[in-house]
Amino acid sequence: MFKQPISSIIFYTVTGISLVGYLLLGYSTARTNFPQLMALFGLLFAGYYYLTTANLNEKFIKQGIIISVLFRFCLLFMIPNLSDDYFRFVWDGRLSAHGINPFSLVPSAFIDSQHAVSAGLDHKLFTALNSPEYYTIYPPALQFIFFVSVKLFPSNILGSVIIMRLFIIAAEIGSIFLISSILKKRNLPSKNVLFYALNPLVIIELTGNLHFEALMIFFLLLSVFLLMKERFTLSATAFSLAICSKLLPLMFLPLLLKKIGFRKSMRFYFISGIATVLLFVPFINQEFIGNILSSVGLYFHSFEFNASIFYLVRWAGFETLGYDVIGKAGTTLSL
Repeated sequence: MFKQPISSIIFYTVTGISLVGYLLLGYSTARTNFPQLMALFGLLFAGYYYLTTANLNEKFIKQGIIISVLFRFCLLFMIPNLSDDYFRFVWDGRLSAHGINPFSLVPSAFIDSQHAVSAGLDHKLFTALNSPEYYTIYPPALQFIFFVSVKLFPSNILGSVIIMRLFIIAAEIGSIFLISSILKKRNLPSKNVLFYALNPLVIIELTGNLHFEALMIFFLLLSVFLLMKERFTLSATAFSLAICSKLLPLMFLPLLLKKIGFRKSMRFYFISGIATVLLFVPFINQEFIGNILSSVGLYFHSFEFNASIFYLVRWAGFETLGYDVIGKAGTTLSL
């Protein structure tokens, strides 16, 4: 959009203001303070728009990548202020650290037991959970991270959060590197990496609010990169790690049939399936399948999964039948 190259003064001014915006959003903004929240997001997206549409040379592109990592590290010590999912991460980690399968018990059935006391699972942590009546939904790759974070900081939630965030930042750095490599391999503009690297929504939601889609994105990109190099076994293994970070990548599997053909796709599916099962093995017991399926069902029957369709279906139900049909329509939405 801008024909003239951006000057150093403007580049560093925009990134400096953005850094202040991230610090204020991360450490001084309550989720209930809507005007401040919107003002800071507006400021950050204005800077993002300018940098991604400006005429940047290779020097500024590389510096933009470095600055994007700095933005993430500046949030290292914040307690997530726009999400409370991290309480469940700590809960699951403390269960694993004490040899208890996090997939086997719902928090509400465990909180008053003697084991809960010895595992450091008190009522203060329990009351902060947003789904105490449901089994955990977080796959093995995440459970490993929860376990490590709690092992290093058994009774310090902020310490555990910092360790988890370091995993996320490492995954984000890996994703940025992979995007750059894929762009180069496809002969696409190197600047395009900044659309992801500098995106305020990506930075705040993944690094800031501690959402592990960061790992899923990294392993998915790694799988694509290895597939482009025709390293099918390694690509399928990386894909299984993406599945074991979040279940969403499963919906991409059919696309391989057109991309690499039936035989290679079957091989890819087989390797991914075996690797995924092996990663789940430490958690599998008699109740495992039923427990995790009940949690997955939450997304389709209780939560606003795919909210655009969700709201249309719910509106149609009220208009035609006079009540909320989501409880029954959830299974169809999942398909």
